[in-house]
Amino acid sequence: MSAKDHIQPVRGRPPSAFLEQFATYPGADTPVFLTAPADASEEVLSNVIFNPADKDIASAKESFVPQVSGMSDMKSFAAGFWQFTDAHQAMSDKDWATFTDFVKPIFSDAQTLFWSPIPTSLGANLPADFPPELVAMRLSVIDAHPKPENLRTKIQLAELEMASTFQRPVNTDLFTKDQLTPTWHQKLAELDLAEMMKSNTDLAEEAGKLKQKIEQERRSGDDHANRDLPNLDIQRLAVMNQLQEEGHTIRQILQREQSRKPKVSLNPFDTALGEFESDDSASISN
Repeated sequence: MSAKDHIQPVRGRPPSAFLEQFATYPGADTPVFLTAPADASEEVLSNVIFNPADKDIASAKESFVPQVSGMSDMKSFAAGFWQFTDAHQAMSDKDWATFTDFVKPIFSDAQTLFWSPIPTSLGANLPADFPPELVAMRLSVIDAHPKPENLRTKIQLAELEMASTFQRPVNTDLFTKDQLTPTWHQKLAELDLAEMMKSNTDLAEEAGKLKQKIEQERRSGDDHANRDLPNLDIQRLAVMNQLQEEGHTIRQILQREQSRKPKVSLNPFDTALGEFESDDSASISN
């Protein structure tokens, strides 16, 4: 990667449909300064600064790690955001808010651009209290299989992560009502742990069969990597593995929640002793 006027992700230029739509929005030509580690791919950014002053650029370039840098503009950066890995983490929360304010209209203005995201399940329900560990898992799957149609879901997941990082309320304007409801805790309260574990077991079996199919095709020379068409089997397997991981994480979260609930005892003396133990713990910690 070399310094140039516009840092473009290695997977190619943004789709023209995104660029054309973003070009109509106020602030489309806002300068964007980008830096990336010199020994990394262009998909990994270390700094993203909007409308930078000279001092901002100088400060961003001061690094012990060799970097390359370049200027872009808001419309180009937004149109290619789906290709970058964790680009939101290279921004301040203020710049992230500037970015989401700019891109938000496209969610309703050009919904056809987001048809058939891969996978659709990762953006179906994203309540404001969605656990950070599950957000990170879903982002990793989307980053591993980047598609333009995933732009909206990637931005929404990034917003949940930024809200958690900076300990602020989620910008719910970026989500639909259906995505925000039910809340995570409402779903957790209704969750049947035994049923979920059975579903996870069934999913693991299905994923195992799909993995065998992929390996057999590779051994026979029908390698997905040489195909022009999107590798749906590998994407499906990634989603299955993701859902299994989510199932394990949800079980751990549910078990933690249950362990925090006060134990119900039919013996009043047990309850009384429990209260004394709590008081003792509190006094010791103080």
